[in-house]
Amino acid sequence: FFFQAEDGIRDFCLSRGLGDVYKRQAGFRARAEYLKSVCYRTGILTSQIGKYHGDKEFALGLMITASHNPVQDNGIKIADIDGGMISSALEPEIERFVNSENIEADIEYFDKMLGSYFNREKSKMKPVVIVGCDNRPSSDELLELAKEGIKRNHGITIDVGKVTTPIPVSYTHLTLPTIYSVQISVVAVSLKKK
Repeated sequence: FFFQAEDGIRDFCLSRGLGDVYKRQAGFRARAEYLKSVCYRTGILTSQIGKYHGDKEFALGLMITASHNPVQDNGIKIADIDGGMISSALEPEIERFVNSENIEADIEYFDKMLGSYFNREKSKMKPVVIVGCDNRPSSDELLELAKEGIKRNHGITIDVGKVTTPIPVSYTHLTLPTIYSVQISVVAVSLKKK
């Protein structure tokens, strides 16, 4: 699998380019049946990146969608704490991690690499990842796998449900107390409707 940024395609046979989707998104896209391990591992690496953003009260975003591509496709997009792409300098390491044959060794390697890249120690706060998915038949299963990866790495997920891509991305701009307030408001409104 190849990590794809907004500027195009790395592999025409297996994946499709992300150049025409919501601004500054990057991630993986392929036929949905090929993405199970990719989604799980992307959950792990997204929460791992979150551990190196310092003691900030911000979250990363993760969206399961293939935008306007055929229904049998799906994808996973990652948004950094500012709503933009994960740094392109991390792309080779992200690809290595997702394609690893020895995930345990590469978790340790990825962790050391992130410490060097960010030039800081891991935060004592648990990383928070805001997740959502579109309504494709494969999206629920792929989202659950990504959430398992986040949990495996001691991360916290805030699941915003079936939404369009801008929702998890725009939430990354908010501080965690604001995000939790929005979630509480949504739950209160949905309970009121019943």
